[in-house]
Formats: sequence, C-alpha cells, structure tokens
Amino acid sequence: MNYDEMVQSNEVTPENLDKLVTDVVKLLLIKGVTIATAESCTGGLLSELITSVPGASKIFEIGVCTYSNKIKHEYLGVPKSMFKQYGAVSRQVALAMVAGLQKQSGADICISVTGTAGPGGGTPEKPVGTVYVGISCGKKRIVKLLKLWQLEDRSRDNIRMNTAYRVFEFLQQMLEVMPDNLPQKRDLSSQKKTYKDVLRGLVPWKGDSVPEVIRKIVFLAAVLVFSVCLFLIVDYYWENYKNRQLGNEIEEIYEDANKNVLPDSSADNAEEQAAYKNWELKEGAKLLLERNKDVVGYIKIPGTDISYPVVQRRKEDGNEYYLNKNIDKEDAKAGTIFLDWRNYFDYVVDGVKVLENSQNLIVYGHDMKDGSMFGGLQQYEDVNGFYSEHPVIELSSNYETYKYKIFAYFIIDAEDESDTKFDCWNYLNFAGEEDFYEFVNNAKKRALTFNDVDVRYGDQLLTLSTCNSVFDTGRLIVMARLVRDGEDPYEGTDNVRDNPNILWPSIYYNWNDNTYDPDAEFEGYPLTTE
Repeated sequence: MNYDEMVQSNEVTPENLDKLVTDVVKLLLIKGVTIATAESCTGGLLSELITSVPGASKIFEIGVCTYSNKIKHEYLGVPKSMFKQYGAVSRQVALAMVAGLQKQSGADICISVTGTAGPGGGTPEKPVGTVYVGISCGKKRIVKLLKLWQLEDRSRDNIRMNTAYRVFEFLQQMLEVMPDNLPQKRDLSSQKKTYKDVLRGLVPWKGDSVPEVIRKIVFLAAVLVFSVCLFLIVDYYWENYKNRQLGNEIEEIYEDANKNVLPDSSADNAEEQAAYKNWELKEGAKLLLERNKDVVGYIKIPGTDISYPVVQRRKEDGNEYYLNKNIDKEDAKAGTIFLDWRNYFDYVVDGVKVLENSQNLIVYGHDMKDGSMFGGLQQYEDVNGFYSEHPVIELSSNYETYKYKIFAYFIIDAEDESDTKFDCWNYLNFAGEEDFYEFVNNAKKRALTFNDVDVRYGDQLLTLSTCNSVFDTGRLIVMARLVRDGEDPYEGTDNVRDNPNILWPSIYYNWNDNTYDPDAEFEGYPLTTE
C-alpha cells in the first residue's frame, strides 16, 4: 500500500465511521498502545470520537485543539517563522505539531491535523480540502496529504468527517499490517519526563484510583518520616560536633591561662590562715567569667574526656536553665555542666570568702551518647577497671583547685517514692555525724563495687549526677570526698571488688529478681580499720 497519500476505501457515513473508531480503539487496547491528538481543522473531532468508545481512557492520553497559530507555537512549540515561510496548512507545520505533541504527551502514537475545511480560506495552491496529517509512532514521524478537494461534497462537515475517517482507517491498517513498527513495550527511559509528570507520579492526582491514592499517601508519609529522622540524626551529630569543638576551645583557653601560674602556698586550708587569706581569681577563671558570669569553676577527670567549665545560676530555675544551653547561653542539646543552684562553693566577695562551702556539692551533666559532657561517667558502670584508672576528680572553683577521690558509684531512680528512695541531690548539708554516716552508708549499700577509700564525718562530698538508660528515670551517681591535706589521692582506690549485695531501686526489680538481703553483713563508714 502507498502511504504517501491516504486513500479512502469506502463512502463515509456516521455509522461506518463510528464502527471504524471502535475497531481502532479495541486494537489500541489489545496492544496496550496509547494515543494523543492535536487538531486544527477538525476542531477536536478525533478526540471526541475516541472518547466516545468505552474504555478509551486506558489508551487516550490527551487531545488538544490547537486552532490558532498562537497555541500551535505556545503549546506544541511550532516555530513562528514556519508559519510565515510555509503557512499553517503545510507538511512542515504538521510535522512540527506531531513532534511537539509527542514531547508533551509521551503517547506511543501521536496524530496532528492541519488543513482547510472551508468553505473559505482556500487558494489555488492549497484549495479547500487540503489537509496534512502528521503521525508519530515511536521514533518514526511521517506526514500524509489528504486531497479532499477531489470529493464531490466539499462541504465543511464532510471534509472534517472524511479527514477523521481516513486518519482512523490508516491507524487500523497500520496496527493490523505493520505490528513490528509499533512499540510493544514502552521505553520509558527514552521519554523525557516533565516536572508535572514526576509530580503526578508522587502525589495524589485527579483521576487516580483509590488504591493509587492510598499508595501515594503511604509513600509520601514514609518519605516525610524518613526525612524527619534523617534531619534529627544529622542535627544530633552536628550538635555533638559543635559541642565538642566548643569544649575543646574552652579547655584550651582555661588550661593555657593557668599553665604558668605558680600554686599559691596559702591554699593549704590551715585554719590559722583562713582569717586573712586573700582569695584571687585564677587566670583561666577570669577568661571564662568574661564569657559567662555564671561560671563558678572547672571540672576534670584526668585521663578522660571530662574537662568542662561549671556554671551555676543562683535562681530557682537554676537546675533547668543550663540543661539546654551552652556556656554562651545559646540553645544546645548538650547543655552545660552546672552546680546545684542551692550550693555554696568558694563564694567570695572582694577577696574574702564570705560563706562556707556546702558539705555536699551536687554537679549535673547530660549523658551524651557520643561520650561528651557526663556521658563518660557511664564507663564507671560499663568498663571493668575504669575506676582503678580514674578514681580522682579535680574540681576547681574560680579561686582554688581541689581533688576528690571516688568512693561509690551507683544507680538510683529519680522518681522513686518507695522504701528504696535515695534523693541524694537534696542532701547539701548534714544535721550532724549520724546524719552524715547514714547518707554515705546509703550510698555504699547501692555501690556497684567496693573499695578501701575511707569516709569520715567532716569530709566534704562531691556528687556527680547524670542520666542512665537502665530505666527511663534512672540516674548514675558518682560520689567522691575531698582529698585531705597531705593524703595520697590514690590511697584505697586499688582494691576494687564487686558489691555482692547491691540495693537497687524498686523499679529495677520489675525486670530482675530481688536478691538484696537487708540482714546481710555490711561494713559501713567509718571503716573499722581506721
């Protein structure tokens, strides 16, 4: 068959046209091939005929009526110069129209129609009935000329109906006779998807089935959850990185400032010197106070990452304020190491210490999972031998440096209201010797390990508190006492052994057997060896 021109094989009637269209749509459905149309002189007749057949929505992508040259240019991309050079009714414009339609729709088969349907508008070169049909199938594009001026009935309606018939007749013959030229499977990779195509594939769209809408909503919800989780993870580690950088910066500033300062011989705590001692700020403390007036000292556990300034906000919100603020009072999840707002620690006015230190200093810090802040304290619980290597805490006020030796570390429930309650953070001072020994022996009963560090009435205590993941309200407590004048800081710290009878908080026994024996032998403080 000669495909340069479309040849009509039958007289066209509305009945045989409808039958032909139905047959073509069925062929398209069977082959799973989609179609799109761009019409000028037929004014949407092709798309009307296609969509009149039930099931056409499965194969019909789009039908556009590009009647004016303006729309041909704006929607199909036909160059304006082409209209001037060849005219709207031309082989070149029909080809450009079908190329633009293929790009816009991505359909397997695209049809474009441009012509003169009459009664006016014809010329001797292009009389009424001159129609060009552009056809694209896969990568192949052709243009056919319909010489409908040869019809006896050259009325407008008859030219339009004959154009439609010959287009569908050609489609039928092409589908039946030339199946190898048709794409049996869409090559999606060769189709350039537009932003709108991508968007339609991701979000619920008009015309989507209910299962498709549900699928898209579930997908978008999953993307949202993933994005939020990714943001939180990145934000967490970025915050930790910034916190470490800030900690290293502060440590360097503090250590360098105090490096070349000779120790003050007046720091021996002798009673006879207390009355006239002039308390002078450490050089490192001066620099930190310029940064934050709430700085009251610096804490360090030699050989670990714990090396941070200590702040204290002397207001009732003091134990909450620095939970989520760094030393520069900026929002930070790691917060800052802080002293209980009720404590007194080397409170000095004009070089004179005006208040005695609290008998138990309480210092708080977050258990950061990267080991920063007080996250490193977890190693006393988790790492065998860690205590023996790191039994000493250095706590400096803005004026003096003190050493404390650890005598107990244990886990408590911050919300315990049972008979195992031990709110050690509320014991800042003691009513007397009996009260003191009851407190330190309560700590020893809960201690995970024993050692030979003795504790005596009159020793100043230091309590470090951080979260613990044994249970939601768990707290890890590390308790130490001040190293006495002339004492070896490491004396009594080497003989470490497990506590065979640990007193856990009641909540612990919800998941573990209660093995605590209140009548078991217990050597409390003061040690009998003293």
